Amino acid sequence: MTDWNELAERCANATGPDSGLDVDITRAAWELVDCQFGNVTHSKDDISYYIERVLPGWAYKMGTCSVSDDAWLCPDLNDPVHGPRLMQQFGPVEKGSIWDEGFDIDRRPSGNMALAMCEAFCRAMAAVAAKDAAREGK
Repeated sequence: MTDWNELAERCANATGPDSGLDVDITRAAWELVDCQFGNVTHSKDDISYYIERVLPGWAYKMGTCSVSDDAWLCPDLNDPVHGPRLMQQFGPVEKGSIWDEGFDIDRRPSGNMALAMCEAFCRAMAAVAAKDAAREGK
């Protein structure tokens, strides 16, 4: 079973794109859905592809400035296709919770937006796994 928290910490501590981390995140995603190999710590397009495949119906944003790279990821409970499923999975959503405000990463210094999004993705996956395990009584 994937330790998404460990992957998130590796993303947080990475100093730049990391091919070993790409492989480990790809393996973890493959456990959940069929997807192509991704250079997720290198490419914002590749990590976007993973989010859309593994977390359908989630909203995400990436941005950068001279100080930081920012990544945000959150279930879109208003999504016309996925909203009802997400509401069932995460609702009722408490205001201010991670399911309401999302996973917000501020990575300093700037220079690798994809890595910031990888960290947000892994933190979201860890929270989803914990929520699913709690619901199943594990």
